[in-house]
Amino acid sequence: MTESKENDTAAGPTAWRRSDGIAYQIPAYTAEGPGHPYFYELLDRIRALHDAKNTDYAKGGKPTGNFDRVGAIVSRYPFFQSGRRPELAVAMIYMLKQLDAALWLLSTDEKSVTGEGFESRMIDVAVYALIECVLFKEGGDA
Repeated sequence: MTESKENDTAAGPTAWRRSDGIAYQIPAYTAEGPGHPYFYELLDRIRALHDAKNTDYAKGGKPTGNFDRVGAIVSRYPFFQSGRRPELAVAMIYMLKQLDAALWLLSTDEKSVTGEGFESRMIDVAVYALIECVLFKEGGDA
């Protein structure tokens, strides 16, 4: 099922129409909105992070091109030679790598040498989960 944006205004709700014709609206959020303000702050950070990293990884090409490229390498292994989609596995592996790093930081009380602490790693996990959804939908599996 695909979705399309009907309008996009910063001050008001955004209307979406699903491929089956059902329309719905996502209300604009404010600091006084129904959700937790820090949750919305994290969403804004995820958007900014995605934009910045995509500039590096895509270089103006397909937004998920880095997963395709690594997927092409991974597809040489027997598990992925039976028609499975290696780019989905790549995104999942990247997500697990970040989750592992976050668990390690949390369980050992160690400080990150790279400056990526627990929260930064968990935001990366959220980003990879969303990218996984995009890849899944692009492949016609949604």
